Amino acid sequence: MKKLLHEEPVDRNRVFAVGVSNGGFFCQRLAVEMTDQFAAVASIISSLPEELAQTKPKPHPISVLLMNGTSDPIVPYVGGEVSIRSLLPPRARRLPLSSRGRCLSTDRTIEYWKRHNAITSQPKVSILPNRDPEDGCRIERKEWIGKNGARVVLYKIMGGGHGLPGRSQYFPKDRIGNICQDIDGMEEVWEFFAQVKR
Repeated sequence: MKKLLHEEPVDRNRVFAVGVSNGGFFCQRLAVEMTDQFAAVASIISSLPEELAQTKPKPHPISVLLMNGTSDPIVPYVGGEVSIRSLLPPRARRLPLSSRGRCLSTDRTIEYWKRHNAITSQPKVSILPNRDPEDGCRIERKEWIGKNGARVVLYKIMGGGHGLPGRSQYFPKDRIGNICQDIDGMEEVWEFFAQVKR
């Protein structure tokens, strides 16, 4: 990344990272280990790995967005073991699987970043329009803004599973849960990035 920053006309105050599932976990690592390099990260259907939560980020504010489903069978909203068991055929689900690690709950991940950014204010809360009543989901959006300008945003996808909102049902619902169609997840991420800088 440093090579890219030196060789290309990059605005160093507007460097962002976004990832879905494993990519979202990677963005959490970037936010912790390279806080001074990024203005913001967005982690979708992922949260903070438990072992990474023991690490204190560098003392730079960083804006963070999470977009997680409360009924995700792979990355549990309430935290715990990350598991791909639901993706396997029914007979294979009884077989032992190697650990994919443990994660904090979405709420604890939000608290981690609020604490890092010294945010003590109450959130702005809104329930987004139910644009697709058939998808089995509703979205609650919460946003906290710190005195230093850092933002922490949560899209709580009530009834949502392991999928990027606004995209297709790429796997059966009994394997990954519902994919919310009330928003375009990537458009929301872009709007978030457009509001922040380092």
